[in-house]
Amino acid sequence: MSRNNQSRLSAQQPAFSVEPVSAFPQTHITVSVPTEFVELPSRGMYYPPEHPLHNKETIEIRYMTAKEEDILSSEALIKKGLVLERLIDSIIVDKSLDPGTLLVCDRSAILIAARSSAYGNDYEAAVSCPFCSKKNEIVCDLHQFEPSYQQPEIDVRITTNGTCLVTLPKSQKTIEFRLYNGYDERSLSNVSEKNPTSNQVTDQFKRVVLSIDGNQDFGLVHAFIMNMPAFDSRFLRKAIKQATPTTELRHKLVCDTCNQESVVEVPIGVKFFWPDF
Repeated sequence: MSRNNQSRLSAQQPAFSVEPVSAFPQTHITVSVPTEFVELPSRGMYYPPEHPLHNKETIEIRYMTAKEEDILSSEALIKKGLVLERLIDSIIVDKSLDPGTLLVCDRSAILIAARSSAYGNDYEAAVSCPFCSKKNEIVCDLHQFEPSYQQPEIDVRITTNGTCLVTLPKSQKTIEFRLYNGYDERSLSNVSEKNPTSNQVTDQFKRVVLSIDGNQDFGLVHAFIMNMPAFDSRFLRKAIKQATPTTELRHKLVCDTCNQESVVEVPIGVKFFWPDF
């Protein structure tokens, strides 16, 4: 082929450049996870003024995603007893809030709401009959469980700091205490597992009793707890229980084995979220 023909053919060829094309175009995807507001059994009354939930009646949480399912399936977290703690931390919208400082009653309400929005209201569980101890398979409706508020029979006064005051009948000492939170629950559970013969009653009091007759001295408070009259000790345990709002999963059971009718408490654990674990 002559040089002229080569030049003519070259001139006829369209000029273009080859750009690398990605199989997946680069786009910015924003995924918005729905949220919901959960009613707090405490109504925020039992948190100190500096706490984010002080006098707050609700808390905003995100719906569970695959990320939370990863948390629930983590064997390491399950073994350490931290799986529910990490789950709560992950779904709370306000990241300034330490989940360990949440009161036990509020933690339960958050877990029930998260389970209901993630997997539906029907929850299958195995519970023991209080009469014959046989296991029964039940299906309960999570939608029917709401925070419950009981009027304490004991005169318990709530302070502006979110603590409680009660006067013991025997010693006539005025006790200031707070309600149990996530850190208390975990600590007492760890102590009980490591040492089943631990001083469970006094250990519980040492975590929540703040002052005796207004005196906050650590040594004095602990000395009084160890020497508290049994009558006062029983009274104080009852006062703490009555002052604590609850969101209990309770179910009416007719035993398959003995036919006895009872009301049983349904446990909340890892299987509460994923029965196939």
